[in-house]
Amino acid sequence: MPDSYLSEQLRKSISDIVFSCEKNDTSGHIKICLLVEHKSYPDKYTPFQIGSYIFSGLQKQIENKEELSITIPVLLYHGKGKWRCLTVSSLFKNPEPDWKQYLPDFEYVYNNLGDISDEQVETLNNKFLLASILAFKT
Repeated sequence: MPDSYLSEQLRKSISDIVFSCEKNDTSGHIKICLLVEHKSYPDKYTPFQIGSYIFSGLQKQIENKEELSITIPVLLYHGKGKWRCLTVSSLFKNPEPDWKQYLPDFEYVYNNLGDISDEQVETLNNKFLLASILAFKT
């Protein structure tokens, strides 16, 4: 879809893609926004960065008086160091169990581009995506 839920400030540095998808139970459609973030180095605070993007997108939907749609964050990593998939709550040292409910935890889709062979990448049908992934891998 032609929509974007990024603020003008965020649009300069990241991108999102909005899809309208039919649900499997055929009870209508759902709008899903894919937020793609890439990192070339391990950064344990990435969950906060991704969270800010998610909330910025939701705020824009509210301002546009739209029905809220799901944002699925996708992290593409192409660095040499080992990545640890952390969540917001894992960054707090020993939080009281009753207090974890106040943390905005979420998951993200993680892909280490270094684990994907060039042959696997070359099977993609999207030439722009293929070129982008191969460029990240170098």
